[in-house]
Amino acid sequence: MTLTADQHLERAFDHGEMLTLTKVEERDDYFDCLAGEVGFGLQRSYGVVPRPGDTVTLYTHRGSMIHGIDLNGRPVFYKTKADQEEDHRRHVEGQARKHDEEFEDEREQRDAAYDALPDVFKQRIDWFRAHNDRFRQDYEPYEMSACTDAVRLASWAREQDDPAEAITRFQKLDYDEQRRTVPDLAYDRHSGNSFGFAVVLAHHYVTDERLVYLEHGAMTPLVGCEQYGCAHPRDEATL
Repeated sequence: MTLTADQHLERAFDHGEMLTLTKVEERDDYFDCLAGEVGFGLQRSYGVVPRPGDTVTLYTHRGSMIHGIDLNGRPVFYKTKADQEEDHRRHVEGQARKHDEEFEDEREQRDAAYDALPDVFKQRIDWFRAHNDRFRQDYEPYEMSACTDAVRLASWAREQDDPAEAITRFQKLDYDEQRRTVPDLAYDRHSGNSFGFAVVLAHHYVTDERLVYLEHGAMTPLVGCEQYGCAHPRDEATL
């Protein structure tokens, strides 16, 4: 690989960790590499074939994201901060286009799912829509997955003697037992975070439904309130 002048300059001041490859396994379009306890993938498109015993130098960002690799002292690739920022910009734009297309394809189903929600959940969704112009495209499917299963879980809980205690008991079950206890939930579509929010919202709904509206957005632990549209302050007066 031929590095640009900017890449040469930045690489000269970058700290690269030199390691020895201990294991290399071939995959369809990349090599699965292990150097001591550090694992990484090396795309075949770079045109190199790593082997156990080769020396590899890894340039990392904050000790994790690899932005450059040398193999046996020769550059395989290297990305400056400007290169990484451009990659990120392209990724964000690509994701936005993908979300726009999915939104248009799924608009009817998404509208129907929203219409089926109880009013306090609609008010919750409405708040995020009002504070983020792209909420419907970028975050609403994630939020809806938590909201719709919160309603289902609350419906099951209300059939128990003590709904709030039933949800607390459900939360403590292992995964397989949860599936047997409330099989109607979309378990396979959840991350740990979105499922956790579904349980929290269900508990709010059976104890004090105003908290459904006031609770933070489901993805705010991952992207933050400002980006999500989970603006503050808000209180019961806005219900």
